[in-house]
Amino acid sequence: MKYDCIFYDFNGTLLDDTDICVEILNKMLDKRGYKHITKEKYRDIFSFPIKEYYEKAGFDFSKEEYETIAKDFAPLYNANYKRCHIFDGVVELLEKVKKCGIKQVIISATEFNLLNEQLKFFRIDGYFDDKTALDNYYAYGKIDIAEQYVKNNKIDTSRTVMIGDTIHDAEVADAIGCDCGLLTCGHQSPNRLKALNKPTFNSIKEIDNYILR
Repeated sequence: MKYDCIFYDFNGTLLDDTDICVEILNKMLDKRGYKHITKEKYRDIFSFPIKEYYEKAGFDFSKEEYETIAKDFAPLYNANYKRCHIFDGVVELLEKVKKCGIKQVIISATEFNLLNEQLKFFRIDGYFDDKTALDNYYAYGKIDIAEQYVKNNKIDTSRTVMIGDTIHDAEVADAIGCDCGLLTCGHQSPNRLKALNKPTFNSIKEIDNYILR
């Protein structure tokens, strides 16, 4: 096997929650009298840090602080994420990787307690050897937590791959010096991801051969 360790993003990579996020974003825009956006535009502008994408979506930070808006998102997401589902093929992939003895770790920009709750709700928590996430709901990014995890756990990044669905996941992989595979079915459009010259996949079902080689 080429890899001893796999880092997974969660939202948009294992969990199909893009539609819910667009729905919630439009509720937040509507509350402030701003124009709704389509799913296509969402996938074209979504980015980290989240604050930058909120500006592109139409929020005016001269009228309201980002942290205030971010706090609006959390309860709406928490109340609706159970309507989402894990992508087809996730459980099968996690099972195969586990049987191969490869370490599986979640590296997420979600809030840590929420991540734990979601992993348990979708019944996939038992597949992961470890997980790391943020201690807040502001989603500034996860390069720092990834770097710290690698350092603390003495991860050999030459034998590690990051699986994600955003440009930021590629940035995390580059920052820690590991390989990266990107799924085009999540929060960012295929064109944006393919421009990075990283391996891209249309679905989680296509990623088996890339990981287990």
